[in-house]
Order: sequence, then C-alpha cells, then structure tokens
Amino acid sequence: QTQESVEEITPSVDPSDFRHLLQTYLQYPPFGSETYNPVGGAFPPMPPSQIEANKKLLHSMFTHAYDSYFYNAFPASELKPLTCQPGKFNLVRVPALTLIDSLDTLIIMRNFTEFARSVERLRYLDELMKNEFQEKKETPDDSRGGLFAVDQDVSLFETTIRVLGGLLSAHQLAVAFMADHVSKSDVWDSSGDVLVGHSKAEFFPDDPIESSTEDGGNDGSSVDVSQGALSDDNGDSYSCLWETSESGVKVEEGHTCTSEIPAANNKKKKNSTSSITTQSWEYDGFLLELAHDIGNRLLLAFDSATGIPYGTVNLLHGIPRGETSVASLAGAGTLSLEFELLSRLTGDQSFGKAAKMATRALWIRRSAELNLLGKHIDAQSGVWKEYLSGVGSNSDSFYEYLIKHYLLFPDDSDFWKMFLKVYSGVHDNSRLGEWYVDVDMGHGLNGHVRQVFESLMAFYPGLQVLLGELVPSAKTLNSFFLVREFLGLLPERFNFVHWKTEPSGDIHPLRPELIESCYFLHLASIGLHGSKSGPCSNSNSSPHTSSWLWAADFALHAVHKLSWTPCGFATVLKVRPTTTGVLDFVGDSRDPLSEQKRLNIEHDDEMPSYFLSETIKYLYLTFDAENSILHRDSERDWVFTTEAHPIHYVPVSDHTMHMANSLDAQLDQVRSLLKESISNSRPSINEGFSAAASVDRNLEHESWSKSTPKAMFVESMHDVEREVITIKQGATGVQNFKSGPSFRRSSFSSAELESYGISSSETSANNQAHDQFESQGKGSGYGLGKRCPNFHHPDLQWTHALHHSLDYNAAHSSSVSDESPNSKDLSDERMLSALASVCFYGTDYYADGMRVDKSKSCPIEEAPDHNANSKHTNTHNDKLRPSTRTPP
Repeated sequence: QTQESVEEITPSVDPSDFRHLLQTYLQYPPFGSETYNPVGGAFPPMPPSQIEANKKLLHSMFTHAYDSYFYNAFPASELKPLTCQPGKFNLVRVPALTLIDSLDTLIIMRNFTEFARSVERLRYLDELMKNEFQEKKETPDDSRGGLFAVDQDVSLFETTIRVLGGLLSAHQLAVAFMADHVSKSDVWDSSGDVLVGHSKAEFFPDDPIESSTEDGGNDGSSVDVSQGALSDDNGDSYSCLWETSESGVKVEEGHTCTSEIPAANNKKKKNSTSSITTQSWEYDGFLLELAHDIGNRLLLAFDSATGIPYGTVNLLHGIPRGETSVASLAGAGTLSLEFELLSRLTGDQSFGKAAKMATRALWIRRSAELNLLGKHIDAQSGVWKEYLSGVGSNSDSFYEYLIKHYLLFPDDSDFWKMFLKVYSGVHDNSRLGEWYVDVDMGHGLNGHVRQVFESLMAFYPGLQVLLGELVPSAKTLNSFFLVREFLGLLPERFNFVHWKTEPSGDIHPLRPELIESCYFLHLASIGLHGSKSGPCSNSNSSPHTSSWLWAADFALHAVHKLSWTPCGFATVLKVRPTTTGVLDFVGDSRDPLSEQKRLNIEHDDEMPSYFLSETIKYLYLTFDAENSILHRDSERDWVFTTEAHPIHYVPVSDHTMHMANSLDAQLDQVRSLLKESISNSRPSINEGFSAAASVDRNLEHESWSKSTPKAMFVESMHDVEREVITIKQGATGVQNFKSGPSFRRSSFSSAELESYGISSSETSANNQAHDQFESQGKGSGYGLGKRCPNFHHPDLQWTHALHHSLDYNAAHSSSVSDESPNSKDLSDERMLSALASVCFYGTDYYADGMRVDKSKSCPIEEAPDHNANSKHTNTHNDKLRPSTRTPP
C-alpha cells in the first residue's frame, strides 16, 4: 500500500502517526498477497490517535444498538435488527432484558444521564406492572408483583447471569460512581416525565470525575432518532406491549390492559425552561430491590435431592410440572458469584448457600481418576447423563466461577482447592497442545476425542491470565485468532484438524469470548513495549498499549462491517473463507452495507443482549485501559461475571455475622476445633490435614443435602490437600509446607515465602520468566501458586526469556502437541517481540538500555530470507492446514 492509500482509509488518524500506520499496514498485506513481513514479529505500539478513533467507533456502535433497541423494541426483551421489531429471547422472557443487561455498560461508557433515566424507566414499568397484575389477581401468592411477576418459564442460568447479574453490577457501579453526576432536570421534565434524547453534553467525556456540566448533567443519548417509538408523536406505541407474544409475558385470557404507558412519561427533551431545580439525581438502591425480587423467584429452582438446581424455573410457581431434572454443568454451576453477592448485600444467606451447595455437589461427582466433569447431570439422582467433558458449551463458565468465586470471596477457601483439581484435569486430559477438546470424562484423551474448537472455549485464555499462566494463554489465543483471521469472524464450531467449520456451526452470533481473552492478555502485557515511567504509571509518557490492541482492532472492524444493520447489529450466517473471510479491511471508505452486498453476507434477525453487555464492553475497555473508571478505581477490585458484569467484594453483613455467632454456631466451632486438635496430635496424619480441618470448620454453616452430605465433600477436600502438600513437598524440598496465602498483595518475610514454595526471586524486581512460566504452563494445577505474578516488569531480559510468546504475533505456529519443535522450526520462529519491534517503527516508546541485534533484522526495504508473514500450524507429523495472518 502507498502512503496515499493509507491516508484515504484512515481519515480520523493524526497525520503524525501515518508513518507508523503505513508500516503497520505493510506488515499485514491483503489476503493472498506474497508481500513479506518486514519485522517478522509482533505489532508495535498502536498510535494514540488510532486508539481514540476506535473508542469513538465503539461509542457510535453502542449508541446505534442501544437506541435501536430503545426506540423500536423496549420494553420487549430483545430487538430484531433486520425488521426493527420487538424480539424475544425464549430462555429469558422478561420485560426490558436488553436494557437491564446493558445498564452497567452505560456507566462504564460514562453515559450517566441515560443510566439515571433507565433506572427511572424500570421503576415506572415496575409500578405499572404491579398495578396490572394486582388488578387481574394473577399472583395471589406473590407479595410484591411487579416487573418479574410474570407467568413464564425461564432458564435459571441465563436469567441469573443477564438479569440478576446485570442488576447487582449496576447497583454496585451506581453506588460507586453515580454521586452528583446527573441533575434531576436531565432526568425528568417539569411535569415529572422521564426525558428521552439529547442532554446538555453531546459526547462522552474522557474523565467523568473531573469534567462535568455545572448542574451535574454531563451526558446522554447521542443520537436523535426522529419519530422514535417513544417520541411525543407515537408515545403510546408500547401500551400493554408486555402482554404481547413478542414481549414473552403471559396474561389471563381476555384480559384488557387498564393502564397505558402515557406518551408524557417518555418525552424527548425540549428547549422549554424546566421548573425542576438543578438538584442532583440520587440513586436509592432500587436495582438491588429488583435483584432481591428476581433472586427469590430463581431460588425455587434449587428444590432437588442433590442440591443441584433444575435448569428451568417458573417465575410465579417454581419448578414447572413435568420439567426434566437434567441440568447442564454450566447452568447449575455458574450461579455462585451472583447469589453469594446477593446474600451479602441483603443479609439473606439462603441465596449464597444454595448456589455454593450446587457447585460442591457437581464437583464431588467428577471422575475420580481424571478429574473431569460431564456436561449434563440428573439433579435428583446425581447421575451424569452426558459424559462428554470439555471447556466449551454447557460447561465453560463452571470452571470460570470456581476461580472467580475464590478471587472475589477468598473466605470460601474450598473453591481454590476445587479449582486445582478440575484445572489439572483439563490440562492433563482435555488438551491437545494449544487447543482444548471434548473427551469422555472417564477416558480422557485415551477415548474418543472431539477435535472441534467452539467459540465458547475462547474464554479460557482469559481465565489463565487470572492465574499468571500467561505463556499458554497467549499461545492458545494466538491459535484461536487464526480461526478468526481465516474466516473474518469466529464461527460457533470449527474443526481445527481439518481446518473447516462444522456443519451448522458456520454462524457468528456476536459472541464476546475471543475479545474477552484479548482484553485480559492486553492488560497483562501492557508495558512489555517498555516505558521509562513504568508500565503501571498513568503519566502521559507511559504508553498503555500492547500488541493485543491490534488483535482487538481487527476484530472490531470486522464485526462492525459484517454485522451492522440500519437497526442495530445482527447475527452473521454462513461464516466462510470465501465470504466473511475476504472482507476488504483496506477499503474503509466502503460503508458496511456495500461491503456486505459485495460479499453476499446473510444475517439472522437477532441481536442478543450480550452484544451490548459483553462484546462492546470488552472492546471498549481494551481501548480505554488508561482512562477506564474500573481500572482507575483504587478503592475496589472489580471481578467480571460470565456476562461481563463487574462486581466487587462485599463483607458478610452484620446480620449474617450475628447469625454465625449464635450459640449453636459457637458450639459447632468448638467441636471443629477439638477435631482439628485431635487430628494434629496424630503423627500419622499428613501435615496438610490441619489446613483441611479449617475448611471443615468453614463449612459448618453451609447448606447440605442427603445426596450431597458435608462429610463426603470434606473428605474430598482432605484428599486434595494431602495430594497438593505431598507434591509440593517433593518439588520444593520444604517439609513444613503450608497451603499458601490468598490472592492479595501482602508483604511476607523470605522465610514465610519459602514456606509457601515461593522463591524470593519470584517477588523481586528482576523477576525472571523461567521462575514463573513454563511453555505449557504449570497447568497440572498443583504447580500453581496463590500469588500475584510479577509479569508487569518491563525488563528486556525478562521479555526475551519468554521468547516473546506473550505477543500477538505475525507468525505463530499452532500445535496440537506438547512436543518441542525441531531446530529448524525453532530458528524460523524466532521473531522480534513487540518490545524490540518499536525500534524499527521509529517510536520513542522503548526501554532504556534495550539491546537489539540489528544484524539479524531486515530493514523495510529488504526482503527476509523466509516468508515471516506466514502464520501456520505445526504438529510435526500431524500438520494442520497453514493459515496466513491477514486483515479481517
């Protein structure tokens, strides 16, 4: 490409960055080109103007999707983006699903005014539905009525992660960030009606804390949609909409709505003088009230002999008559974050106890030898109904919630031990090199192996980042991105051995998992380009960039061009190398509809709510790493739920503490201490038993059932503790070995660190990669340590020790084997890291004292001896189809 062509396709980029962009585009030529890769390594730092351009694009995408839903579908659950009609999500047929799921995204993108208005719209709808259902006496046994008092069967899993999680996250974010940001005059007009449309500020401010309008109203919906469904001209368009089939709410036959949503309650903002004072709108905890209500309704699903919940629950009547007792691993085991947080916020222990018992009941039923779990189980008998095991569909978030629950609530220490077991099971028995597969839970890799990459598996590299397993995380994510680059978008199912999509798996429903892992690896590798101010500094001289920004950039523009519709964004059908795979990335001047017409792109009339709550959010946070209100929050550590709803730690409430300190509880603690003391006096008992006894004591007040007794679980905990201690004693030579501190930054003496098996070099400033990382990770589970790895240190020697394997690489060999590549492959794959690449791109972002062997590099004008642009797969005897990294 020429300088002129780059200028044509990047009009929003600062001209001072053109040289760097030019070289970047030269590095990644169009599909099918034989042009060489001038650097043969990772991308250099992304120009700041390109980062800002992507943030603006994401603002535009979110506003387009959100406004399309609001003006054409609200209060239905979802939007049909092709027909601009209200849609429904059959698994969660409740009103305003998309709005609830995207509340926290509004705050993260600093649209505080629209957040406040949305809370008031939900309040109004809740009150309206209370009156409706009370009048028709639909719910005589329902004390509250309201938004969720609907006679609908819903998925426990989907309703928990989208509705309950969305409400809890929005509640915590509002408490943390909403004070004094919005004036009442930007929420209601003089007659008390909720406003719609522009507020005083037309754009999202970069720093909401320091820049706001005088009256506190500093943002709003940025698109003025004339003749919208909630405009003055047709404001009654949604009268009784929640009674229609599209909204998914049943009503009594023949019942007529007695109350309408008046047009005045959703007015566009006009230029009339408001009589409302400029007092600030104050959040009053209403979303937590809604969360408590939906939590009580979902709790009815846990009525089983094992404690494993049913997969479906009716929001009025509990478990539906004739409902199957077969539940999925993910559906029953991805509840503890939301339910435990609800318990701590309300003081009602029943929620957390139920969800945690379900997780423990599933875990103790793993295969004893391989530590694998099936995908479907009978909630009443506890017998597995599907023996297929893996980290993809129907199971993925179970593994995610084990580690995230421990990170968020470290007082539940058994979750760490449960995670060790299943993580080692996946690493040893469900992995082929850099890929993860489905296997029989009783035979592992020695039985039938389903060599299919599912898009839902793409969350796993992000999970590994939380553990400090950065090398295997980066290798796997590079392999996953091979598929996206080959097809333009990530399909639902892809056979990585035959290198083609699976039948009926060639669709892209706007899923976020690949971007999620990219976001986490970006945060983990910030600073590897080097920074004189240090990677953790917020000063202007510290570039908050990594090579993974380019992976997110390419994915962003592919989604925008291929899924955009005049009324939102739609699921893409027929994801193939000859259609989506030949997207003209260089032709940015071509609008999305023209490009879709050229490629014969087909869509499904569906825009899932998670596109707003996850996909756009993770993309935005990736490019907003420096200014994000989450990243800059020094008071709270936010953990994302599986629906990307950020939540933070809350201590056990005073009421719950009082219950735990009752006389019976104190007697139980005394009994546990006596048991522990007696056990410790026996020399034949392993050293680790005392730690397991503490787990025993912590479990005294949890819920159990006859089919899932505490004794069974505690014995399993003892076995895990003994095994971990024995293995680490042999590995470290430390006999008086403890189980280790929780994941928190603390200061320990050298002796204390050694007792945990942590060498002093691992916590020093000159942390060497080989002390912390291995080629395939320490994924046996027992090699993992509960500490924050020092992977942010911008030391060139540290980076080279990793062989530059944390970067988004131009040339990556994906393997389905753990065997080391032969010497020829190794020499061919040696490439410059992102840290070293900056020298060739002429930027100032590099570390002092960087040593680069320029004799082994090739200038821009000279072609290398081999084609370094090829990103291929290599399994030695089992070759996978080669793939070339190209623009999306």
